[in-house]
Parts: sequence; C-alpha cells; structure tokens
Amino acid sequence: MPDDSYIQVNEGADRSVSFVQRSKASNTVEETVVVSSLPYIPTYVVSTTTAVALATANSHVLQVLGSTLNRTLLRSLEVTQLANAVASTRVAFQLLRVTDAGTGGTAITANQNDPVDPETTAAGMTLPSSKGTEDELLGTWTGTVLAAAAAAGHDYVLKVVLPEDGHSKPPTIAAGATTGLVLKNITAEPSATLHVRATFEEVFWA
Repeated sequence: MPDDSYIQVNEGADRSVSFVQRSKASNTVEETVVVSSLPYIPTYVVSTTTAVALATANSHVLQVLGSTLNRTLLRSLEVTQLANAVASTRVAFQLLRVTDAGTGGTAITANQNDPVDPETTAAGMTLPSSKGTEDELLGTWTGTVLAAAAAAGHDYVLKVVLPEDGHSKPPTIAAGATTGLVLKNITAEPSATLHVRATFEEVFWA
C-alpha cells in the first residue's frame, strides 16, 4: 500500500498539491493524484411517455433532432419491454443518421439531468408517420422481446453505451434542428410494446 505524500507549493496562501509516494527501481518517486470531477457538460434525456408499438417493420421508434445552436452527442440508448410479444422473437435495430426531420409522430421534450443547465432545442419524436430521409448507418444491434417478459424478469431489450469502445467519438448531430439520429426497428412484432430512452450531451465547440 503506497503512502500518501505531498510537495508544498508556495502559491497564494501556501497551497499544497497532493501526490502519492511510491518506490520504483529503488527510487522514491512522487505520482500526481488525479480525482475525477463531476461531469460539467450539459446532459439531456429523451424518454418515451407511452409505450411504442413494434407492429410495423422499419419504423423510427425514436428520433432525436439536434440543437439549433450546438452539437449533440448521443451517449446511450435503452430499450425496455412493456407488453408481451405473441412469441419470443429476436428484433434487429439500426441507428441511422437522417438528413431531415420526420413528422407526424408523438413529440417528446428533451429534459436536462441538472436543472441548472440550459434547456435544449434538441427534441425527440416516436413513430413519425412521415419518416426523415435516412442516411449513414451507424450501428446494428439485436435484442429479444419475450412472450412472458414479466415472468422472465426481463430488463433490457437493448442497452447501448456510446461509444462502445470508450474512446472514439460518439454519434454526433451537427448544430441545426433539421438533422438527427433515429433508432429503427428492422423486425416487426405484432404485440410487443417498448419504452425507449436516449441520453445525449450538448457541446459548445465545433
């Protein structure tokens, strides 16, 4: 177990900088202690208020349009099941960029995790009847909807943290409310319904 150590820094009122003292190759060295702070980038959530049906294949079960002012970084997607499927089925989902806004669906307000953060102009929608124009494919995943979800104690149909490798750029929406990202169900299931939640950050740099 290393011993805590510090080197005095005479700045202002004699503040001290914390280090950890270790022995390396018979030499005593001071290693800087770094404590992760709370995230400071504004974080927002778009979450369905009513369950979304899987009855129609290739629907946009969730659409997120970008902020008019800032870049929007998608950080996670969560899909959970409410109503049972007729039979347990594997469902394929795709994450796609759209170059214009889908319309005619159920609008969802994006809410900030921290109430002191500014409100965002990014917005969500479920099942637009007129879908946005699909562009690049950014991911494909599969999940299972069950015939007896409650009995199985089933939690997530799909849970994706982005970026999946932990260091690449996440899927990003350019500033402007006319482009966005959608989660599309490739597979239809006539009975199952889902709740969908997307978490994203809004950043102020280009």
